Amino acid sequence: MDETEIEKLYNGKLDDLYYLYSHANSEDIIRWMKNRKTAEMRTYEVEGDSEIVVVIPTADVNGKLARNVREVYKGFHIIFIESFGSLFNYARSVNFGLKSSLRLKPRWVIISNDDVLSVSGNIKDELSIVSRNVNLVMASRSNYHTYPVVLVKPNEYFIRGMKIFGKVLNFSPAEVYGEILSHKQK
Repeated sequence: MDETEIEKLYNGKLDDLYYLYSHANSEDIIRWMKNRKTAEMRTYEVEGDSEIVVVIPTADVNGKLARNVREVYKGFHIIFIESFGSLFNYARSVNFGLKSSLRLKPRWVIISNDDVLSVSGNIKDELSIVSRNVNLVMASRSNYHTYPVVLVKPNEYFIRGMKIFGKVLNFSPAEVYGEILSHKQK
């Protein structure tokens, strides 16, 4: 499947997306993703403790949201990725910031939005007690980012269960992921 066809399916109806996931192979999709146009991204850094680096995509590094989040993460090394417009892609901005953060060799990288108003507790203290074999800590969506939840690498059964979980608890992303996976397997 070529990139033009994938782009057309991606921007089409939901049935087109299901067709895409059931007919395109992973190499085609990855090539398409890498070659899609993207917004210009600029990196702005705020010097700080680089043991914990905070990566923050933002539309305006000098705007009110970015100014506020600087205070929230004061003391840590902050990498803002400024990008905006119709070609803005949050995931690309995050990856761009992560790549930039790796040169600092941080122990932890925090991915944050620029609209975070406050963080309860002491981030450094809380991360210092996390087991060394933990690779990922995520904030709990339902509790508005008030405590960390450790995630494991999901296997195929976990993803299949997401469809049921999504319907039972009215959690749409889980239902959508489960539905897309069911089309991928056909």
